[in-house]
Amino acid sequence: MNKQINLLLILISFSFSTILNVNGEEYTTIQSAIDAAETGDTVLVHQGLYYENLDIDKTITLASLAMYDNLDTWYEYESITAQYEINNDNIVNTIIDASEAVDENFTSGIVVRSPEDECISPVIMGFTIRGGMGTMVAEDTEDGEVNRKIGGGLFSYMTNADIHHNQFTNNGDPSVENGGAVYAQTSTEDWGFDNRSSGRPRCEINEINIHDNFYRDNDAIYGNTFSNRTFTNEINLTNSLFDIYNCPESNVTGVWVDIQPEAEPDYSGSQGDLCAITDDVWVSPIGNDYTGLATTNNPIRTIKYALEIIAPSDDNQITIYLDEGTYSPSLTGETFSLLLISNVNLIGAGEELTILDAEQTKGVMYIDYCENNIISNLSISGGNTDSDWYSFSGYGGGVYLESSNPIFNNITIFNNMADYGGGMNLLYSNPTLNNVTIFDNIADYGGGMHLWESNPIFNNVTISNNTGGYYGGGMSLGNSNPTLINMTISNNMANYGGGMNLWESNPKLINSIIWDNNPESIYLDFDEEPIIIYSDIQGGWEGQGNIDSEPLFTDPENGDYTLQEISPCIDTGTAYLEIDGEVIVDLDGSEYIGSAPDMGAYEYNTLSIDKPVEILPIEYSLEYPYPNPFNPITNINYSLPKNNKVMLKLYNINGELISTLDNGLKSAGNHTIEWNAEGYQSGVYFVKLDVGEFTQTQKLMLVK
Repeated sequence: MNKQINLLLILISFSFSTILNVNGEEYTTIQSAIDAAETGDTVLVHQGLYYENLDIDKTITLASLAMYDNLDTWYEYESITAQYEINNDNIVNTIIDASEAVDENFTSGIVVRSPEDECISPVIMGFTIRGGMGTMVAEDTEDGEVNRKIGGGLFSYMTNADIHHNQFTNNGDPSVENGGAVYAQTSTEDWGFDNRSSGRPRCEINEINIHDNFYRDNDAIYGNTFSNRTFTNEINLTNSLFDIYNCPESNVTGVWVDIQPEAEPDYSGSQGDLCAITDDVWVSPIGNDYTGLATTNNPIRTIKYALEIIAPSDDNQITIYLDEGTYSPSLTGETFSLLLISNVNLIGAGEELTILDAEQTKGVMYIDYCENNIISNLSISGGNTDSDWYSFSGYGGGVYLESSNPIFNNITIFNNMADYGGGMNLLYSNPTLNNVTIFDNIADYGGGMHLWESNPIFNNVTISNNTGGYYGGGMSLGNSNPTLINMTISNNMANYGGGMNLWESNPKLINSIIWDNNPESIYLDFDEEPIIIYSDIQGGWEGQGNIDSEPLFTDPENGDYTLQEISPCIDTGTAYLEIDGEVIVDLDGSEYIGSAPDMGAYEYNTLSIDKPVEILPIEYSLEYPYPNPFNPITNINYSLPKNNKVMLKLYNINGELISTLDNGLKSAGNHTIEWNAEGYQSGVYFVKLDVGEFTQTQKLMLVK
């Protein structure tokens, strides 16, 4: 009945407006018809493939012939494909393809914008919109104006548009900032937009109407499907088909619909190709995103997909378990940056076993306005935000935190790059770090870590061999007062503050070691007054229990910052400390060995003197495999003089890669990989070891 009434209203409206047909005769392009239309007119698009990027700045109806159809059941579930399909030919076959844009700044399928001093209310219905990559907008930041792309398929700028009965598919990608399918801007204070007119539109928007639409395979950093950063009123998303739908709660997670917490989305009558998972999920490099069930016996392959298919909540936190292996663009098809959401834990199989490697494509992990997150038992590597232009460009090559307080346990962060915080960048965040190692990271400010207005708590954290181009080789602090307990900060370098640079920051440093940093241990920008006690500071520092003595690390050149038996840092810390009535340190006897805790990140274990000491190799090498020739098993041995990232690959006689035998961060020492060639043909093979700049190859002969 309602459809009949709507059709009647449409027919009545036609008697007072002009219909402009895009049918190859009257008009050949949709944009030419839009340009010729006047307020109240209808641009009626006949079936066809239109490579256009449309610009609408007037109140018109843009529709396909689907406007004449009964759309009560315009999509339905198909058992053959096991997913929902559109059964309306006009919607399926009237296609706006935005992939051939002329202006790289305007690559959305459709831009709808209100001109100066106007507020338009166009209707857009009955299309397949695909291939859109967003519209360039600007934002003023502390570092100047930065540009983003938003609204892959459609960008609505200050309008009361009614967008319904469209299929949005394959719009956006991980470079689109907001709204892979649709971004609706409802405030002029949001993004800055070159709307091709002077002045601002006058538009009061009380409701966003984007209902009865079909979404599939759209992508963005924020809101794969839809995004709005400011609106707090009702958003009509009814009767729509989403990729993933939280069936028990009848809603969609922030991965797909990115809106303000105060907004009022209405998902009535909506469905999803898949129902979201509300249990823990498992990910493995040998899993499959298409056939996997995200279970321990049938895992999926990528972390990004795991984040897309789950629906955590305050009452139901979800853990993503990561199997051993390296998760990277080249090996597993992983997409970075990984944007965590609230109430999600990320747990690996061990720091040396589970590696997140962005391969210098983007930052590794981004945690923004999140609650209730634990990240543990993994390594974070290969992040680079130097060349990014999205919202956290230049910050946190390994990890970027903003207004979030996660817990990091047993984490290694290495070989990452950024302008601020090569290893980690903290902005308005107070995380807890336990047993974390941060080394070989590079940034202009804070090679290991950069803090701004953040007050984290660190326990047993090692920051070593990081480089700051200007300030803070190990750490750069701005307006931050962290609590640092049992830290080791060593062998870092910068122009100022090789160990730490303090700008209006007063950290508490207890039971810690700062040694062998260049040019100095701590650089004060103004009159900072850090509290440093029971610590070994090279160059000396006034404070209770402080010393200035060579700490006698076991093997710092190879990353071993444990203490030798005769170290002056053994039993020289404190087990209990109060500052201004606040308990900072409170350790019982089971938490340390000896009469008092040691200084530094590693407690000396006297039992270790009874253990055989491994003699570390003095150089990298790939030994000749044994046996060789072989059938079908041979042992491949390689040696590392220090901890490093290893890649061990196997090639056939034609130089084609046939297997990756080993990949990831490995400890110093001798390593053996057994290769079982049961499924391979007789012939010559080559095994190649890559460790940084070192490369060596050995030949193998399989004889069956």
